[in-house]
Amino acid sequence: MGKYEIFDEMIEGVQVIDQDWRYVYANDAVAKHAKLSKGDLVGATMMEKFPGIEKTPLFRLLGKCMQNKQSDTWLNEFDFPDKSKGYFELRIRPIEDGLLILSFDITAQKRADEIIRKSNEQLEKLVEVRTKEILDQKILIEAQTEYLRDLNKAKDKFFNIIAHDLRSPLTSLKGLASIMIEGIDHLAAEDVKTLSLGLQTTVDNTINLTDNLIEWARIQIQEFETRKEKVDLDQIINTVWHLYKDQAEKKNITLKYSAGQNNLVIGDKNQITFIIRNLVNNAIKFTPKGGEVQMEISKIKNEKIAIHVVDNGVGLTKEAISDLLTQMEKESTIGTAGEKGTGMGLKLCFEFAKLNGGQIHIESTPNKKTIFSLELKVNHAKTNPSKEKSRLVT
Repeated sequence: MGKYEIFDEMIEGVQVIDQDWRYVYANDAVAKHAKLSKGDLVGATMMEKFPGIEKTPLFRLLGKCMQNKQSDTWLNEFDFPDKSKGYFELRIRPIEDGLLILSFDITAQKRADEIIRKSNEQLEKLVEVRTKEILDQKILIEAQTEYLRDLNKAKDKFFNIIAHDLRSPLTSLKGLASIMIEGIDHLAAEDVKTLSLGLQTTVDNTINLTDNLIEWARIQIQEFETRKEKVDLDQIINTVWHLYKDQAEKKNITLKYSAGQNNLVIGDKNQITFIIRNLVNNAIKFTPKGGEVQMEISKIKNEKIAIHVVDNGVGLTKEAISDLLTQMEKESTIGTAGEKGTGMGLKLCFEFAKLNGGQIHIESTPNKKTIFSLELKVNHAKTNPSKEKSRLVT
């Protein structure tokens, strides 16, 4: 029996290399690992069988073990001539003839590890994608919840207006009508005139409230068309002045306006008119008898035009201005002559300003002066009327 025949039946690969790097022994297992026969290995050098091995880290380790008579281990990734790849755990031991190398084929294990690694990577990516989907769904649900909460608040406000603010003037109309019906035969002409004026005021206020309610409801359901057209502000101011001059006279308030020519902006004429009309109405509402309300126009760096509604009424505190600009829900303030409202008109003014690419600014000194300014973009060129579906969520 040869010196190393004891290793012939081992399932692990065993090879013995002398100090000249020549194979002096190789069992069947190592030959199988190398995809060669024992005869091909024994008697040949490592460099002859595996050209270039002398340049590898493995060869340097073998040289170190050979020279220093030390043991070591090595995980070898081996590229075969047929382009396949194998993985072997090598246990190197110095012996009298040179080195004894015990090799374990761990290719199947490495492949399994690689499959597991790739599976884990795919799983991690899948978890990452799914986590993102869940987070996106969470954000969407939160947004939908907030939207539904806003809709619910809008619904509550809607019913509150119907139950109180809209019902109240209708009740007044019924009362005035009853007085006129019951006393028509003996009422003096002056009394009839007074009652008729009361009826007219109540009807006007009810119509105004109903219009605001309809416009607000249309915005809530997000079905609102905003036209983009050339709008003449001088014409609007003149129209608003004629509309409110009688109301101002009833409170002995001077309503003035200064308009020019070619004050053209881009926007929706009806919505811009609505804004100015409401700002003037509010100015009259909060200006005492003998006061003054004025509409003015100014240009800002040839890019914007501002319409200012100025009054010398009760004014606003900084806190009140902040509440208006952030559109916080507050009870409507009673006017100087006991005028009532819902606060909805001003809320719509801010929303219409946004829809028309504009802004509303407020300056005020309590009991001295208040200025509401609507800024809009100047129309520099000929504009063809167009319509856009507004998607404003309030």
